[in-house]
Amino acid sequence: MKGSLPCQVRVFTNREALSEDCALPETILSEEISRPGIVVFDRGVQSKRALAQLDEQGRVFVTRCKVGSHYREQEPLAVGAQPQGATVTVLSDAWVCFRERGAHYAGRPLRLVKVRASGEEIWFVTSITWLEAYQVAAIYQERWQIEGLIKFLKQHLQPGHLVTREMNGIQVMRCMTLIVALLLIVYRKLDSDRRAKMRFAQELDTEIVRQIVLFCGGDPAKMENLVT
Repeated sequence: MKGSLPCQVRVFTNREALSEDCALPETILSEEISRPGIVVFDRGVQSKRALAQLDEQGRVFVTRCKVGSHYREQEPLAVGAQPQGATVTVLSDAWVCFRERGAHYAGRPLRLVKVRASGEEIWFVTSITWLEAYQVAAIYQERWQIEGLIKFLKQHLQPGHLVTREMNGIQVMRCMTLIVALLLIVYRKLDSDRRAKMRFAQELDTEIVRQIVLFCGGDPAKMENLVT
């Protein structure tokens, strides 16, 4: 997603992609849309080597990591004052080197921000150098928009129902699903009606009939009687 709108999807067919440590970094690095902004993703990527690769490839990111991950602190950072209205409390902020395999620690440091929210400790990992810890936490909270999108897709557009097993067909279905989702999101923002899906379908059906009438040389003004 970019902002509140879906913008890109990728389909994997190899078994290695069952691991998000493989699929997510590859997806991020394969798309130029990820280069100029800040990429935010959930804790599916646990490989610190994969995170270091994103940093090496110039991708600025914010993600979560497992609480209790082993690391060596390189440089502690000062924690600024808690902004008014903040829903988390920053416990610490530092540049660290995570342990990758065995006793080996990564040579490239990443930033670890520890916060407490609703009694739960959460660890954020980022490559951002210029923002305060509370701003890093606020950026991660924006990731919940994609959870809302996925819930919307599952409830209203049934993306898991495949009518074909061919790669091209699956790609077309995924793209069409995102296009419909995009149109519905925009329609709902403009109309602010909870029944946006039903009204959108009705108006789209009416417009299709109107275009058919025009194509056949008919008068769209008389279309209302034709539809009813």
